[in-house]
Amino acid sequence: MVGAHLPVIFRGKFLWMAWNAEISLPTRPRRGWIVGVLASIALGALSAGAGDLKLSECPPEVRATILANLGKGDIDDIHRIRIEGHTLYLVDIDLKGFRDGKLHVSGTGVLRKSVREIRKKDLPPVVLDNLASFLKGRAHIEDIEQVFAEGKTRYHVEVEHPRQPDRHLVFEADGTIASYK
Repeated sequence: MVGAHLPVIFRGKFLWMAWNAEISLPTRPRRGWIVGVLASIALGALSAGAGDLKLSECPPEVRATILANLGKGDIDDIHRIRIEGHTLYLVDIDLKGFRDGKLHVSGTGVLRKSVREIRKKDLPPVVLDNLASFLKGRAHIEDIEQVFAEGKTRYHVEVEHPRQPDRHLVFEADGTIASYK
């Protein structure tokens, strides 16, 4: 089979391996490698289906917060996780126009974070004005998210440049740049 090769990363090295070749591992694999594989399998088994909930299975205060912040979207998934003794509900939302959203709600029903994909036309005018200087030449907007957390609304904008690394900008609601990467 000529020209059929598969990229493989083994022990930090990038290799090309023939499609039909057998992959042979060392006879004495490192313990860290074995632990990593076993941990990946265990985490995959634990996360598959674990924590998936229906809205009716959420506590009343959590359910009320989800419904109050759902808007015109539809619930895609609800996951319950526990972090340092606290319960957090992660809600994936399907929005109109092939956009997504996320809600992070505490076990007591407090909205911790809301993330919604938005369009350029939904940005506040002051953010659009400050964003214009980053859209010169062939640069264009790849993604925009409106993020509400800790009582503040911010706009995360990913700008793609054809010959440069992508830029991730975070704007405050008043149009000032909070971070630039």
